[in-house]
Amino acid sequence: MPEGMGPLEAVSTAVGTYTLSHPTKFCVASPWESTVNRYAGWHLFEVESVNDRTTVTIDNEVVKDVPGTHRLDTVMLSSGLNMKDLLFPPGGLEQNHAFWDEISVALVEPGVQDSVATSMQDDEAVAMTPGREWYKVETSGATPPPRLAHSAVVYRDTMYIYGGERSAYTFSDLWAFSFKESKWTFVTPKNEGPLLSLMPEGRYDHAAAVTSDGVMIISGGRNAQTALSDVWAFDLKTQLWTPVMDPTAGAVPQPLDVGPLFSHAATIPPGSTDMYLFGGYTEGDFSVAFRKCDLSGSLEGGGCQDVTAACQVDPLNWAPDSLTKRYEATMFSDAQYVYIYGGASRSETAGFSGVYKFSISKCFLEEVPAAAPVPRYEHVAGQVDGGFYVHGGHAGGAYSDDTYYFPV
Repeated sequence: MPEGMGPLEAVSTAVGTYTLSHPTKFCVASPWESTVNRYAGWHLFEVESVNDRTTVTIDNEVVKDVPGTHRLDTVMLSSGLNMKDLLFPPGGLEQNHAFWDEISVALVEPGVQDSVATSMQDDEAVAMTPGREWYKVETSGATPPPRLAHSAVVYRDTMYIYGGERSAYTFSDLWAFSFKESKWTFVTPKNEGPLLSLMPEGRYDHAAAVTSDGVMIISGGRNAQTALSDVWAFDLKTQLWTPVMDPTAGAVPQPLDVGPLFSHAATIPPGSTDMYLFGGYTEGDFSVAFRKCDLSGSLEGGGCQDVTAACQVDPLNWAPDSLTKRYEATMFSDAQYVYIYGGASRSETAGFSGVYKFSISKCFLEEVPAAAPVPRYEHVAGQVDGGFYVHGGHAGGAYSDDTYYFPV
């Protein structure tokens, strides 16, 4: 019922198939009246209320034309309606269905006539993937040993994975995967002489991101003994490791310390100095925190703040309910969006399969629908135009060395 109207003021106009009124003709209401013959197929139903008249047409044929206009409040599609609990035919109405392919509502201005637009040129498809599904990527050459809790970044047409763990062994190796060749290659750092000591220790459950000029940054993580809080940079062009220094430390440079944190995810949007962090394990519990860190050190509180504070939104209502506390998820980004995928928690031990998209400019977070979910945690992911690749990790408690692709 429209707001501000009583039962006697509310008016409805209905058109379609109503067998209780007539078994072989289309009907219009109210009151229900039989109109043109009906037959199987797609049909166009239109209701127009303008110039103090209401007109109903079926396939461009006028079936009702009465005085008076009505304000549009609700468009409702329904099936299986009956009258006073009477089933007609017996036991059949509950099996009825309603199908439609388009619903349009337009403001009609008197004197304005329809026109045919000129044909469009150079059409550009936008998000026209008819069905999203994962598929395995066949690779060539040597592959990284099976592992979990490693990191990955994408620079140009290559994904780089670093570190990880398997059976209590901590990796410190770096591998490159070519998207063009579907081939893995071992990367040897060029730190020599005095620079040999400027290399990070092996780790897993850390986070990694890459800058627009090709510098991979890793933060936190843990080894077999302790949680780590250091931050390192690997130049993908010179293939040199260096520690990241704190720009706010004062006259004496000090290594940047983010505090003990592991199993979190990180990403740096192209051309940005902001690094986004999500989830992880800190202070004795899993986290659902979504933070933005200014790498230039211009923000208060250690350069990081919660995204809900940066966006000035209600932290209790801004995210989908399915995005809960978790660790070992992955993040990646482009100039417009930050993506979150997978992870696990105490309640979801087999792994999450949801993909989430955060609009940087609009501060809006939503879940991307997908068929045939692929749960993963302690995996790595790398973004390319149109989607992202996923490698390794855990799936339902089992190790995985598969590579999958998901279009976004």
